[in-house]
Amino acid sequence: MDGLSALKAQTEVSAIVKISNRNADEIHELIHMVFDELNMDTITFNLLDPNGCQKAKEFIPTQEQLQYFKQVILDHKSIYPVGLDS
Repeated sequence: MDGLSALKAQTEVSAIVKISNRNADEIHELIHMVFDELNMDTITFNLLDPNGCQKAKEFIPTQEQLQYFKQVILDHKSIYPVGLDS
């Protein structure tokens, strides 16, 4: 484990998460898992592109899910390095 700690100090580890209707309700837990349990350095969220493929339309987050997602991001942005790509 000492070797891993030394290596980790020189390497930034980031999570990139695509937001869909399957995970939008779990964003709070996901942020805490990434930072508190996995000790990653940053997390970036990408919203699902409904035009990405035929099946993508099935996974579009609801308006309620998007509102919850936005609130969680705002609540955690001052604590953790959270990013949002469009």
